[in-house]
Amino acid sequence: MMLHCKSADDDLKARTLMPHQGFHWSFHPNFFGGTLFFCAMDWGEGGLHWFDIYVNYRDNKRCKFCSWSIKKSGPCLVFKDRLVGNLVEPD
Repeated sequence: MMLHCKSADDDLKARTLMPHQGFHWSFHPNFFGGTLFFCAMDWGEGGLHWFDIYVNYRDNKRCKFCSWSIKKSGPCLVFKDRLVGNLVEPD
């Protein structure tokens, strides 16, 4: 899977991840609450899929260390090795 994540201020560069391979980064949310990181995902089958991987108003109270499992059906937030649901947003 090709993964490319960025925010308005930081481009984390495109990278290829193998199945079960991880990728992590850290940041400090914007003081004014406008932090947004989004990622493009491509499984090599044509077409990019975008997802807002961190949205301050959605995630700042939900998880200090957000962990996602990315599947073809969409990203799932993981809490202590438990998937909490498919958070797919329409393209």
